[in-house]
Amino acid sequence: MDPEVFYPDEEGTVIVEIQNSGNESVGFFHATILDKDITILNPNSYDALMFIGPSSKMTFTFLVKADAPDGTYLPIFSLGFKDTGSIRYPFKVIIESADLKMSVIDKPDTFPLEKKSTIQLSLVNPRDGPLKDILVVPAANGIDITPTQYYLTTLEPTTSKDLSFQVTPHASETITFNVTYRNGNNIHSTQFFFPIVTGEDKMQVQPVINNIVVTQSGQYCTLKGDVSNAGINDARSMVVTAEAPYAVEPSRTYTIGTLDSGDFSTFEITIANRDLTSVPIVIQWKDASGNTFSQAFPLDLRSLVGGGVAGNGATSSTRQTAGGQRGGMFGMFGGGGGGIASFYPLIIGGILIVIGVVLWKKRSSVTRLIKRH
Repeated sequence: MDPEVFYPDEEGTVIVEIQNSGNESVGFFHATILDKDITILNPNSYDALMFIGPSSKMTFTFLVKADAPDGTYLPIFSLGFKDTGSIRYPFKVIIESADLKMSVIDKPDTFPLEKKSTIQLSLVNPRDGPLKDILVVPAANGIDITPTQYYLTTLEPTTSKDLSFQVTPHASETITFNVTYRNGNNIHSTQFFFPIVTGEDKMQVQPVINNIVVTQSGQYCTLKGDVSNAGINDARSMVVTAEAPYAVEPSRTYTIGTLDSGDFSTFEITIANRDLTSVPIVIQWKDASGNTFSQAFPLDLRSLVGGGVAGNGATSSTRQTAGGQRGGMFGMFGGGGGGIASFYPLIIGGILIVIGVVLWKKRSSVTRLIKRH
């Protein structure tokens, strides 16, 4: 029987095979199917008298239409013999309207604009019969989708097939998945809708720069620092550089490579020493899908070297975290000529007084001991 399970009002084919296991030919006529819910589309095909020889087989093909609601039916194949009697053989026909279903296995909470994201879908056949020649074609305006289609030869009863699509949205749109398939020789189609809501990626890499050190020497400055990944995803192919035309050799760029979530790496780049007041440090990286990202961190050299870059030949070194200065170990005591050095005379004087008192007490003890003897 094809299809194995009918949709309501669907047409199909029922094939019945008989065999003569006797030693003589048998004459018969009027082969048909009896059922009020199953319509025979070729009802008079086997009304004529026919004979089947000994140990021979004969096939009857009936075109039928399932004119009934969902359920299980038992039509009867009937065959009348030439001389007397007949054969009646019941068989099962299932009619059900359950259709293909599509469910979401995995997707991002939001889809960042211009970034490639992956959605995992599952195509489910809930029916008691197989579906064939399944074609899934996604369509949407303002969204790049790969692959452009999926083809499945057969989806067996009560089974599913996982489908993976990569989408790059240029706007918030809805993807329409157009699905066509065959049940027997009958072509069916359905649609599934998947909304793409754009927004910020909560899992994205978040680079942070700190512990910056600037050293001036000759024609260029050397910038050293640490870059950390405060995001959840890992960064791939990370590179640190300065925005043109500031970056110069010998260390125009610094390659970090992979920077895991929660990890950090040191970098070092050189920039031209030309009275620069700020330098945008640019960090570039890729995600697991190969999307490229970049973020600029403006570095104010005036806060690092005290009012801009000095002229040629000047040398200085200052440490800073991104966003503010960081004092030295003894910064609480002041800077320049002050600090702990201004207390040296008092400290030395206190030490001498203590030594004098100790020596005086020791001398008095010796004198009293001599007088007793």
